[in-house]
Order: sequence, then C-alpha cells, then structure tokens
Amino acid sequence: MREWQDYTDHLDYEELKLREQQRLEYIRTKQLADDAVIDARKHKAMKILSAFVAVTAVVGVVYAITHQTTSPSYNQPVIIRNEFSADLTGQIAAPEMGSGDEISYDPVFTNTGNVPMYAFIRFNCATYNSDSGEKAIYEFTPSGDMSGMWTQVESDNPGQLLFAYTESDSEMKVVEPNQEISLTGTLKMVADNGSLAEFTDEDVGFQITGCAIDTLGSIEPDGVYSEYIGAGGE
Repeated sequence: MREWQDYTDHLDYEELKLREQQRLEYIRTKQLADDAVIDARKHKAMKILSAFVAVTAVVGVVYAITHQTTSPSYNQPVIIRNEFSADLTGQIAAPEMGSGDEISYDPVFTNTGNVPMYAFIRFNCATYNSDSGEKAIYEFTPSGDMSGMWTQVESDNPGQLLFAYTESDSEMKVVEPNQEISLTGTLKMVADNGSLAEFTDEDVGFQITGCAIDTLGSIEPDGVYSEYIGAGGE
C-alpha cells in the first residue's frame, strides 16, 4: 500500500481518477466473479441434494416392490377325548337262599370315563307263576337312605328289576366322572318252595348289569331307559 501511495503522488488528478475507477471496476468485477462462484456452488449443492432425494425415493419404491413375504401353515386336527366307560362291582360268594330268605346286597356303579352319564342298575332273574301272574323270583328293596336316590322303573319283562339313579321319581340324576354310586338294599327270595323245587342252583342265580347313557336326551327314567335300549344298550 505504501508503494501505491508513493506512486500516486506523481500522478495528476485525471490520471488518479481514472486509476480509481479502474480499481473500483476491478473490485466490482472480482465481487461478481466471487458471487458467481458462490451461486454455482449453491446450484451444485441443490442439484446434489435433489439427486439424493430422488435416489432415496427410488430406493424406497424399489424396496416396497421387492419386499417378500411368506406364510407357511397347516391345520392341526384334534380329537376330543371322550371316554364313556363304567364299572360295576359288588359280587359276593354264593349265598344259600330259600323261599322268604333275605340278604343284604350292595352293587356299586362307577363312572370310570370323563363324560357325565345317567345310570341304571338292573337285576335279571328267573320267574315263577304266582297267583297274580308271572313274577321275578326276587324282590329288591333299597335301604332307607337309598330310597331317595334310586327309583324302580316298571318293565315289561317280569324277570327284570330295574333301578334308576334319580333326583326324584321323574328326573334322572347325573353321575359325574369318577363318581361312585351304590345301590344298597335287601334282596329277598319271594318264590314259593313249590316253584323253587323246579329250579336248579344255576336257575336261581341272577345277573346284575350297570346301564349307562349320556345326558343328551330325556331326563325321565322311563324315557332315558328307552333311549338306552334304542341306542343299542344291552
């Protein structure tokens, strides 16, 4: 700057003015050039940013298009565990019986399955000709505490004594899974001696059967037993 100052001291006014104009023009031109460079850099940055946005958008679209899914599956069958089974116990050693003799008898029915059921206990025995017609050679009377739990069901078979496990005379009672019920009572030989003389020991034996059916139908003892027979019950 000192050299410039010393130099200008030897110039006249017009020459100095011209030099100043040239200097200012130089500064303005340089400033324009610098501004142009800055604008160019800004433009380039915007182009780069725009290109980045465009590429990002394209990548997003490509990702959405090329995204893959899969859903393997199968149907698993299941079988309901339906165990409908029962057991009957209570057999005793053969008693000696004559006309009018009585024994205590206590068959026990158990629901050994996992399904609720209705139950009957049935005696099948020989018959004899009485004054009132053909009758079973035995009678069975439930004991006092059993009488409200068991109802005798009338049967067309004279040699059959059928007892239903009931809430009342007109309604069966459900035997739940693993439940045990007993028919405690008195078994009496009612055939007279004259009739018994015609039988062998084998003839006066009797069969006890536990009869069970599901609880989907009737609730009345007669109707339930008819459904049991109709469904193939023995």
